[in-house]
Amino acid sequence: NTTVRTGAATLYGIHASGGSGSVVIVTDGDMGATPNYNSTSIPSTILRFGPLQNAGTSEFNFVMGIGINTQLTVAASSNASLTIEYE
Repeated sequence: NTTVRTGAATLYGIHASGGSGSVVIVTDGDMGATPNYNSTSIPSTILRFGPLQNAGTSEFNFVMGIGINTQLTVAASSNASLTIEYE
């Protein structure tokens, strides 16, 4: 997983593409060194999608933004690519 930003932030969008089986998890906090991609109960989860049945793209837009309090952290399977819009 990757800490995109520490401290307060605003998340505006996530654009993802990936192959079959791709998983992406976005949280407001630390997921630890090895997050469980199968868990649906990771604390402070903002967004979780996957595993994808087929390769494709997904776009999540938060027009007014989602407030991040602690840190913006993203975990994605190796067959996913992401663009994250935040400030």
